[in-house]
Amino acid sequence: MTYLLVALYVGSAIVANSAIAWFGPWVAPFSAFLLIGLTMACRDRLHDLWNGQHLKRRMAMLIVGMSALSALINPATERIAAASACAFFVSETVDALVFHRLLNRSWFVRSNGSNAVSALVDSIVFLTLAFGAFMPLVILTQWAAKIGGSGLWSWIVRRRAPIAAVAMLALLALPARAQIVSIDGGVMQTTGNLSPVAEGFVATPVVAGFRLFGLTTLRLGTTQLSYQAQLTHRLLGPLSVTGGALFLPFRAYRPRGIGGFQLTVPLWANLSLIGVASTAPADRWSRTYLLKLSATGWFRR
Repeated sequence: MTYLLVALYVGSAIVANSAIAWFGPWVAPFSAFLLIGLTMACRDRLHDLWNGQHLKRRMAMLIVGMSALSALINPATERIAAASACAFFVSETVDALVFHRLLNRSWFVRSNGSNAVSALVDSIVFLTLAFGAFMPLVILTQWAAKIGGSGLWSWIVRRRAPIAAVAMLALLALPARAQIVSIDGGVMQTTGNLSPVAEGFVATPVVAGFRLFGLTTLRLGTTQLSYQAQLTHRLLGPLSVTGGALFLPFRAYRPRGIGGFQLTVPLWANLSLIGVASTAPADRWSRTYLLKLSATGWFRR
């Protein structure tokens, strides 16, 4: 659960920075509701989980790492990332003070009460530093959006962690200049069991021969979802090598290394037949085979 929250916290902030850098301040309210609201809800859950366990140091490391990654992934966000880091540090301090003042209240009151105060501070600092101007209307609109978004996300993150992870995979489609979004269906064999599966993924453009994928897989007939962050590199024609981290519900979503090969055969238009053979070294080199039909869409900014 902690790993998932950290990934959601960092990922949503990076996507938000990219959206602001590309589209300008007008997109701030939408970004605030969908992304910063998620960031704030994850932050409050991490406060609960890390209370008394080097909380300040861990949160500071997350903020610095998040800002550095944002600037590295998209250099256009350097000023946005710096403004975001400053705003996060200031609002984080305010949020922590208010959040711990409300320790005897319910989770929903603690989370949203602290966010109501810290969101206003965050909006003022971020927008003023990022755009070099004080914009009261945009600040108030973004603040209201953050309150609404954090209220929704605080319930989802608290009660429905898998839904939050699926939403994060969908949000990954926003920051890239070109993006693949795919819905798949097929059969999977692992540990001797064959079962139908449904899968969705998003992918970044090819950079230095590599493509980054975010995948979520549902075994039909169950309610358990698994997630995977995966790098692929084309070896020869339709054959690619893959490697990444797998997050499984019965492993408490702790990352497990996984690697293998993927064969992609185009069929017609946006339809492809994909075969995957993978193994997990930490699980005694357990093997998984997947055969699926993939419907892929390409989106460009």
